[in-house]
Amino acid sequence: LVKAEYERKSANDELPRFRVKSTTAKLKDECVAVFKSRYHLKDEQTLKNYFDVANDETVSLQLIRRIEPDKFKALDKYLKGEPETTNERNVELLAWLIDFKHRPFFPGKDFQLTDEEKAIISTPKSPPGGTKTLPYNKPKDTIPGVRDDIKVKEKKEVSGGLFFSRPVMIFLIAFIGVGILYTIYLATNQQTGCMYWSGDQYVPIDCNEEPLGRLFLPLDPKKVKYFERITRKDTITEQSIGKIYYIKDKKQIDYYTYSGNYPQDLNRYVKRLSRYIFDKDKENRRSTQKPGS
Repeated sequence: LVKAEYERKSANDELPRFRVKSTTAKLKDECVAVFKSRYHLKDEQTLKNYFDVANDETVSLQLIRRIEPDKFKALDKYLKGEPETTNERNVELLAWLIDFKHRPFFPGKDFQLTDEEKAIISTPKSPPGGTKTLPYNKPKDTIPGVRDDIKVKEKKEVSGGLFFSRPVMIFLIAFIGVGILYTIYLATNQQTGCMYWSGDQYVPIDCNEEPLGRLFLPLDPKKVKYFERITRKDTITEQSIGKIYYIKDKKQIDYYTYSGNYPQDLNRYVKRLSRYIFDKDKENRRSTQKPGS
């Protein structure tokens, strides 16, 4: 599905950097551009697997810029059709680059596919060089009833014990394998403990403590370490554009140091600070200041 989406967007000229043909240098440039334009928490594991980046966005961007283009050789060859398959990390990175909506992938995830997508994954691939029709070889033994006798004999041989057809066996093995992988995923990604919003930052706490009016959330070490409310707006400068986050609530703009849910309303998300919001809020603060203050 990812490869098909890449080919569709390329044909529709929706991937300008790949307009002629992909190269390792173009892939690197695209990674930098995508990271700067639509960084999202759901892509963190994909970026860590491929680039071994840090949790800090600014540091991560610097690390990506320093990577040699040769890092993208395998992905470049895959896009050019040299190998039909490639490492899962390359596929996940490609999904991120082209903004593939069904990402990231992990076992057990429920993907709501369209009819077109279902048709893509159900269409068998043609062998290299096109589809070839194999000649029909008539069996040498054409005596009526012989092949039926063979089938009856095969059934008798397996009737004495538990019998599964080859497709059923493959399905059962795959099902068990997915279950094991999903269990490992949950075990390795589960965080223990709780945290609550103190007004300026998240504070870790034992889940068994009395709430006392506090809303306990599952512990997120990244938010505890990086997510804080910026209380001094005079420290926000032009260098802060694109590096910090904001949200407008009741005609007031609050600033935060990290991406994620708005602590006062978990159904909302803070947004990356833009030039427009920076200039507008700066102008509003100036207009509300008293003369001589």
